Amino acid sequence: MEELELERKKYWDKVKNSRRKSIIVVTVIFILFCVFNIIYFVNDYTSIYKYLLIGVFIYIVLILILQKSISNFDTESYNEAYKEHIVIPVLDEVFDDLEMVLEKGFEEEQIKNIGIIEMGTDFKSEGYYKAKYRDITFETAKIETEHTYHTSDGLETATDFSGLYYIFTVDKSFKSKLKVLSGRKHYDTKQPDYVEMDNPELNKKFAIFTEDKQFAYSILKPKLIEKLNILIDNPDNLEVNLCIIENQIHLALYNYESNLYNYYPWLVKDEKKPWIDEKMKEEKDKIREKLKIITKVIDYIKENENWS
Repeated sequence: MEELELERKKYWDKVKNSRRKSIIVVTVIFILFCVFNIIYFVNDYTSIYKYLLIGVFIYIVLILILQKSISNFDTESYNEAYKEHIVIPVLDEVFDDLEMVLEKGFEEEQIKNIGIIEMGTDFKSEGYYKAKYRDITFETAKIETEHTYHTSDGLETATDFSGLYYIFTVDKSFKSKLKVLSGRKHYDTKQPDYVEMDNPELNKKFAIFTEDKQFAYSILKPKLIEKLNILIDNPDNLEVNLCIIENQIHLALYNYESNLYNYYPWLVKDEKKPWIDEKMKEEKDKIREKLKIITKVIDYIKENENWS
């Protein structure tokens, strides 16, 4: 905790120094504006008064913004301390056999072959860890995919997927492959393995692909559909995609708020608060909440081990 608190103080010192310099610059500009205003509108007291009022208003607004803002400094050392003292202890507490290789990610070809996210032309994956929960092994990492396109202004980049990807390995082999994909507009429903289910609401939210429709019915039971609906109805999740294949369950969540390891001190009130036991508990509870996606999936798997 001492190391994390030290990093907070170092970061907060950077914030205060940056803000102090910014306030000095804004104040100098304001003084120069006032002097120019008086010289330019000499003897025109109405104009001087009007523009001074405008200048004072802008100056006050800028000072208030600077008082509330935190600059985006390099937070690498802060994140390392956060990861060591907050994230890893929670992962060790919740899971067994934890293996972390955060600079590593999933292989592009591995994810492409499953086919539940838009791959784009640029693929990046990192933040990998592997562990067990209730004797089921899972792997997860963050994935970002992008593509470039031409516009009248030149090349632009668009994000195809940004979020966490999970692979759960179970003790059985499924007899067929099933893909359940949200964001229907992205997928070709004219493919031969596309199927319509008896549930209109399910068909509206998801595109379902399988070569064995009976297998899809045996998997997509009301309880699973309910859980998928909860995920897709979460405004943070832009897409929720699922694939069941061989002895694995793949889950992809397109969610920009998916980074587990980095601490982003956006608010001044957060960084004025020292890393004492209460703040440590609050942050660890946030991590535990993020991990519920894993534990809930595995709980469902364990409760439904008679899947076809």
